[in-house]
Amino acid sequence: MAINELQLPDDIQPGGDFTIIIPVENENQYRQLSQIAIQIRDPKGSIEENLVIRKKKGSPRELETSGESIFNLSGARYDPQDRQMVLQLTAPRTLPPGDLTITGKLRTSLLGEIGMMPAFRKVGGEAPEPVVVHEEEDDEIFNYGRKVHRVSLSEPERIPTEDQKLWVYIRNGTLDFNRYQKFITDVMTDKLPDGSRGVQRGRSLLFRTDAYDFLKQATDFFMTRHFVHDPDDLVDNRYDESRVPASLVAEEQRRTRRTDDLTVSPSQPILPYFQQVLRRLGDQTFLNDHENAPFRVPNLTLLELLWSYWEEEGGLVQTMNAISLRFQNVRAGNGHDPLAGLNIDPLRPLNNLIWGFIQDERFRLSMAQRNFEYQYEYGLSLIGRAVPNMQAAESRTQFIPAFHNLLKTAMDFYQQANYTTVIPDGFPILNHLREVHLLLAEGAHNSFRDLPYTARAEMLMQQWILGRPEMREFLGGRVMMPYTEDWMERVDAMKALQGWNPTNVTHFHSLAQFGEQLLLSIRYGNWNDTAATALSAANWAHYWREEIQRYVHAYKAVTAVDLGADVTDARIALPQNAERYQLPGVLINQRLGLLPPGRQPGFQPGLNLLSRSHVRRELPGE
Repeated sequence: MAINELQLPDDIQPGGDFTIIIPVENENQYRQLSQIAIQIRDPKGSIEENLVIRKKKGSPRELETSGESIFNLSGARYDPQDRQMVLQLTAPRTLPPGDLTITGKLRTSLLGEIGMMPAFRKVGGEAPEPVVVHEEEDDEIFNYGRKVHRVSLSEPERIPTEDQKLWVYIRNGTLDFNRYQKFITDVMTDKLPDGSRGVQRGRSLLFRTDAYDFLKQATDFFMTRHFVHDPDDLVDNRYDESRVPASLVAEEQRRTRRTDDLTVSPSQPILPYFQQVLRRLGDQTFLNDHENAPFRVPNLTLLELLWSYWEEEGGLVQTMNAISLRFQNVRAGNGHDPLAGLNIDPLRPLNNLIWGFIQDERFRLSMAQRNFEYQYEYGLSLIGRAVPNMQAAESRTQFIPAFHNLLKTAMDFYQQANYTTVIPDGFPILNHLREVHLLLAEGAHNSFRDLPYTARAEMLMQQWILGRPEMREFLGGRVMMPYTEDWMERVDAMKALQGWNPTNVTHFHSLAQFGEQLLLSIRYGNWNDTAATALSAANWAHYWREEIQRYVHAYKAVTAVDLGADVTDARIALPQNAERYQLPGVLINQRLGLLPPGRQPGFQPGLNLLSRSHVRRELPGE
């Protein structure tokens, strides 16, 4: 008999003992079993038993049960000699006469769930003739009113790993503009609760001549408290189940397939990645003193400069530059001025903020500084007339091929995971994760900590200024567009006025948001350690599936290159020819017709800047 066919006695008496036997073909098949669910019910539905039987920890031959206790389960064991599982039950004395239906499901690690053939026994009588069902006889059997049992496969059960806590922390700990906008608006309009500390208070900060200075101070306060995680702070953002809605906790548990606590508390030790680095340096101070260690999980600055790169490619910085030039009565270009109607009155606070923004220019990061750091960390580069044609001392030229190969491997992994008959292998993903992790570690030096923090603070302030209600009056915009953040409408409106890249800024923001989270999970994961396994890599792919797929889609919308598509031509697959390995700035300009393909002398992916003669229009930059 097959494993999904039950063996039952010919007669079941009320109050009597009876045995259910589940045949097993071999020992290997029994080892694959993880759970047995048995359901017993009478035709009237007055009695229904649901039993869940599992292997007993420490004694795999013995079985244990949970569930209802209408039918008393007195014994459950596996008999290796007869190759069968034996369940001994006692029927209740109140069992009514009639057909008793017994069925169930077996859950295995290889085949998923296997449904058992339903069995029928008369209480106090003989068993009816068994019904044998075949797939090709479905229509005929339905005509006779008999039941057809279907066998279905489900996704295999995944084993959780400890590094999933870091992913939960990253996903819920990255900066959120909407929260920042509300906090800054409350500070600048004197609506912040009295319990907050660290921000200078005063009435009508927006109308003061030093309004931009207060904006800088409040932004630094917000970002500092966001990453320090003071429990008494107004802007604390720790992932704590007591602070997070139950729906979000359930979503994280669904992603990680865990039911235990996923919180990362301040008492958490140093990340394994940092432990590995510090051991090599021989410095035990940080390893032994967790309270003062600068790299504990709650003190991580969850920022990636990639976020600033994609926002800059989307036109954020260029929009503020155009506004500041027009504010100073500086004419940009020839012909009709697209911003001729930009008349910002002094009766509303936007006037003071833009004045302070212009006066603070010498203290902000220059476009050249950001561009050189883009090259140092990721091998990325801005392209435009305002970009200095200076050679970078070091460029991470291998990052783009490595990261895009990881995304392609992940997309292939998802395609296999969609078929429940296939268990995809996580080892290829582990290899690519290790490669990207090493490249990110090479770029984590020099300006790595300070420049991304400064760039994020400056761009957050630019987003907040553009998100002010007064800005819509001067720039206009499409009111019915479902933007998730207020500043997006202003950037798209400016791009339409100036005739810049028509791609919706939402796609650039998606690349910034999801790209940052993916790189953080790779940078701070201990992927180069021997303890990293294919299981952890597979869990990483499952957890970040939505972010990876949305990043790939946004990249296609921006550059017209599908990172998940198969490359069938071997010549195109070469790194020097493949579009997926080229600089995003080159692809964006080719799509706009500014850089015709084939006219890129001496260009290498992620390294050299194109000469200014190939750019006929000013692109993101100052």
